[in-house]
Amino acid sequence: MEPPEDVQLAGRPDLGAGLGRVRLTGRVRHGRGLGTRTLRALPEHSLVYVTGGEGSYLDGRTAHRQRVTPGSLVTVGAGVPHWYGPWAGQRWDVVFLVVEGPLFELARTTGLIDAERPVRVLEPLPYWAGRFDAFRLARTPRTVAGLQDEACRVLQLLIEVDGATRPAGGEGRTVAEGWLQASRARLEADLAERLDLAEVAAEVGMAYETWRKAFRRALGTTPAAYRTQHRIAATRDLLRYSTLPLRQVAETVGFADEHHLSRRFSAAAGLSPREFRQRLP
Repeated sequence: MEPPEDVQLAGRPDLGAGLGRVRLTGRVRHGRGLGTRTLRALPEHSLVYVTGGEGSYLDGRTAHRQRVTPGSLVTVGAGVPHWYGPWAGQRWDVVFLVVEGPLFELARTTGLIDAERPVRVLEPLPYWAGRFDAFRLARTPRTVAGLQDEACRVLQLLIEVDGATRPAGGEGRTVAEGWLQASRARLEADLAERLDLAEVAAEVGMAYETWRKAFRRALGTTPAAYRTQHRIAATRDLLRYSTLPLRQVAETVGFADEHHLSRRFSAAAGLSPREFRQRLP
């Protein structure tokens, strides 16, 4: 007996699109697809990440059909006639976002939402599935400001996706490069966060020691040192472009305290943070 279709949706209040908003986010397991073979064109933009099963995407403008498999990201621009779904008689699993507003029109004009490449490969699957599904699991924004903040996070996700994807069925980024891109993005983000490196390895689908060694072979440094390098670079920017006290700089970039910041910065830059600031033009 086939398992029942499991659909979990999280809508957003209609307070006006403003700069942009997520209209709907969800996850479908054992899905049968759209339930119709006719083309449709939606007023919003859709991002559909396939996590299980296989099917196809049909572009109604060109009649071009593309295969989609686990790891395929289907990006559908507003107003584009299309159809997508699993092969006839089969099921698939997807996570998706439906978005609207000027931010996403900008994403379309700059190619982050690109009608000419509606299907791309995005790997490793566990990492990106989690990134998309995080919007469904997050607390629903209840204010215009909250909705717009969420839209900005989707835009940031699209920027990261653009750097990590390759065309479906084409030459380009390898699976190995995919885990490396995802690892670098994770290590460079949220510098104030206490990051468990073993969890990062798990997110990209690798055992910790295998991941650490592969990362060092690829970039010539360990994941921990790579993250520290980005903390030092962020410290330079804050010292140069802000008047934040050193205690707050340390908190912002993830050092335990001002003294820890000073030791690490001096070792890397040859100057203490105060000396660096004093020598700025």
